[in-house]
Amino acid sequence: MANMRLLQTKADRETKSRFWYLFADSRGAANRRKIMIYLKNNLANANQLAHHFELDYKAIRFHLRILEENNLVKNSGHGYSDYYFVAPYFELNEEMFWEINTMIEKERAMI
Repeated sequence: MANMRLLQTKADRETKSRFWYLFADSRGAANRRKIMIYLKNNLANANQLAHHFELDYKAIRFHLRILEENNLVKNSGHGYSDYYFVAPYFELNEEMFWEINTMIEKERAMI
């Protein structure tokens, strides 16, 4: 897989490292990319995401928790039916997300 050092987007090293780990270099990175792409254009709760991606509800909740802990998504604060949406920190660094996504798609196409 490509290396984080190849990222061209301007950002501090910690942010690049965090994005690379979450979206490219960890188990579940592909699902987190899918979730972020979906939430970029839609509000959704965990149940809707699980249904949309045909993934286990608990897996979706896990990924949402990871994304929340890293300030990439926010929730509406209504408990069980929380709606999730992209956080300002993600929007500030969105270009890097798309760069990572493009790199991964190109690598997949070469396989």
